[in-house]
Amino acid sequence: MQSKLKDIALLLFIRTPQVEVRHKRLLPSASLPQNQRLIRRLNQHAISLAEASGLPTFILDSPQQQGERFGERLANAFQDIYVQGYRSIVAIGNDCLQLETQDLLDTARALQETDIVLGPTFDGGVHTIGMQQSAFDFQAFCNLPWQTNRVQQAWQQYAQHFELPAIHWLRLAADIDYAQDLVAALRSRIFHKALFDLLSLLTVANSQDLRSGVDIPRRGAYLQIPSHRGPPRVPGSILS
Repeated sequence: MQSKLKDIALLLFIRTPQVEVRHKRLLPSASLPQNQRLIRRLNQHAISLAEASGLPTFILDSPQQQGERFGERLANAFQDIYVQGYRSIVAIGNDCLQLETQDLLDTARALQETDIVLGPTFDGGVHTIGMQQSAFDFQAFCNLPWQTNRVQQAWQQYAQHFELPAIHWLRLAADIDYAQDLVAALRSRIFHKALFDLLSLLTVANSQDLRSGVDIPRRGAYLQIPSHRGPPRVPGSILS
């Protein structure tokens, strides 16, 4: 890792399979243990992705997170890492299977030029958060409408309120929040090798979710994303 990125940390913010299945049942036709196995595979994939970046990595799962609401828990994680001397943070979860190692490095490099770097999802959320400490306001961060389709717009308002430079938007990508998201990802053929493991899990579970022809609603970005992008991705990432 280049020395100029040494003060940028990567935060992997996830839940344990036991906790995650209370919020997400990605295989409705499968058993609880099979759903937990799927979440465990998603977590393992995200951990491998984070570690391959070479960035100093903090992995916080459910027992290590502090706070009642999601925003509070994430804000506490950011604050704790900043206190350790890191100038910027790149944060991801386990639910964007289009992410590659190069995306994380692109985010880190973009943070050398701007305060906030975000990866938008089709449902109005974000799959990646890059943030300099100078742009971090604990209370305002907590109060963002996390886990809703208003997150992208709220980030725009956040930047305007604190008179920050324009947000650097990464490429648009899909996240996996519901069973239909998983089905759509498997059908789209725009995915990497990790998804084949998920397809195997669907088969093992004798799930009807893929074969039943789940109606996939038309989806589009809730926010017009500026054309500005990070540096072009290069071949040779661990998932290419």
